Amino acid sequence: MRSTGVICRFLSLLDVVLILLGMLMVMLTQAQLKATKGQQPAAPAVSMSEVAGVGFLYLLAGTYGAERGQCYEIRNGQKRGEVRTDRPDDLRLLLKNSGAPRTFSPIVVLLISDEGFDSMWDAGRLAQMKKVWGVEVVPVYNFNKKNLLKR
Repeated sequence: MRSTGVICRFLSLLDVVLILLGMLMVMLTQAQLKATKGQQPAAPAVSMSEVAGVGFLYLLAGTYGAERGQCYEIRNGQKRGEVRTDRPDDLRLLLKNSGAPRTFSPIVVLLISDEGFDSMWDAGRLAQMKKVWGVEVVPVYNFNKKNLLKR
């Protein structure tokens, strides 16, 4: 009988200790939330391209009409001047004016229009562009340029 009474008293004390521990955890959580409200906002988030050390240059590859076989720079949702694919001069100038640090590795994202046929932009031509430009060229086929370009 005596051992049963000791066990019952111990269990009730354990319940009280666990309840007090739970209340302490809730109080600390509230104190932490109040402390973070008064702090200055965190530093701006760093983009994945900055973390990876790459700079993207977006080019539109035409497949229809006057744009067929031509390549154009896209900046701020607008089509800019033509970029030659047979010489590296235009691309070097674009990379220089892009504002990306020199430590970044440039990657050209070639957006191939969904208007017309993309036979002008086959694997052979893309390999030639990589060789001439000296940068990685990533094609994105069937790109709907109407959603991007502001008219």
